[in-house]
Amino acid sequence: MPSDVRAISSRAARVAAATALGPVGLVSASPRRYVEAAVTACGLVPHLATVVAGEDVVRGKPAPDPYLLAAHRLGVAPARCLAVEDSASGIRSAHAAGMTVLAIPNATTAADFAVLELAHHHATDARIAAKTLRTLAAVAG
Repeated sequence: MPSDVRAISSRAARVAAATALGPVGLVSASPRRYVEAAVTACGLVPHLATVVAGEDVVRGKPAPDPYLLAAHRLGVAPARCLAVEDSASGIRSAHAAGMTVLAIPNATTAADFAVLELAHHHATDARIAAKTLRTLAAVAG
């Protein structure tokens, strides 16, 4: 199996595992047509309870609106949500929505210490993020 296919399969498996902890949504600033294409290509459709795309809100990231809409659609109070983010605008958005933020910083965000201070937890990659997620779930459960 090619490495890119294994990587996509592994990501889908991590998202599927997260659904055991509660409903999972995706929040993106991208246009819906791109988000839906990516979600479908990665096999995430059956694991996502909601998808919020850029055009779903008047004020996008870094405003809290996209994450507040996702929480509303999931039927979960924002304070009970965990947002996993890599971008500065996403971290700001989730933090402003009152969510716990797990940052997996991209190259640009990794150097933005002011933004990283908004995140409650940090991980360097998806494997570490998955371990952090399990730990947080055990504490909350």
